[in-house]
Amino acid sequence: MTIGSIPKTVAGFEKDLRQLKNNAHIHTYLKNIPLQTLAHIFKTSEVTAELLAPVLQAFNEHGLSAANCKHTAEFLLTWSKTSNFEMTLMFIDDKERKILADVAAALKSNHKELYDKYYAAFASAM
Repeated sequence: MTIGSIPKTVAGFEKDLRQLKNNAHIHTYLKNIPLQTLAHIFKTSEVTAELLAPVLQAFNEHGLSAANCKHTAEFLLTWSKTSNFEMTLMFIDDKERKILADVAAALKSNHKELYDKYYAAFASAM
């Protein structure tokens, strides 16, 4: 498994995340996954709180800059369309809620056009 690999299944995605313990590596891995691929592999699967947590942590450390926050929001918006995502958001902790709010703040400053979509999808969790 390399940072540049693209998962074909949710199980592959989960396995890759477990192997990439460093948040910088996780962020690079996430940026390499086309959003269409992400939507496809999670089409019939749920994003669990256990899966969301390391992704949010990687985005918190490396995905809030002006250069990266657009991808961060698009990635999370893609996931927000998965089955039962609202339920997943009910189980996240305060630290993860703050990360979602920090993404919103970065978007508001740098990508107003995405901010409204993001806020609509995540307001209940922030």
